[in-house]
Amino acid sequence: MRVEVDRSKWRRGGSAYPQDGTTRLKNERGLKCCLGFATEQSGVSLVRVGWFREIMFTYPSELRDCRLSWLIELEIAASEINDAKRLSDATREKRLSSLFAEHGHEMVFVGEYRE
Repeated sequence: MRVEVDRSKWRRGGSAYPQDGTTRLKNERGLKCCLGFATEQSGVSLVRVGWFREIMFTYPSELRDCRLSWLIELEIAASEINDAKRLSDATREKRLSSLFAEHGHEMVFVGEYRE
């Protein structure tokens, strides 16, 4: 699967960027972590879900029919990279792209970062 991350809506860096709101699949400001983009682009609404693990309880049929099962194997590593405080954006993008590629998926980053 190809996952497109819009840099202007990407929530990254964990608590290093408190002005961006909480780190969730989709937060109160409408920003998404890398897994939020992947989940939404897999066809699953983020309206009722805050954390990736909540999907197992909120959308069990999507996990059974494999729309999201591919993300489970990436969840922990992707979250650690996405939320790491001391990574540059370029390094974070490179590591996430490599991680997804190792699992047969593509993650691309588009647009400009918000100020």
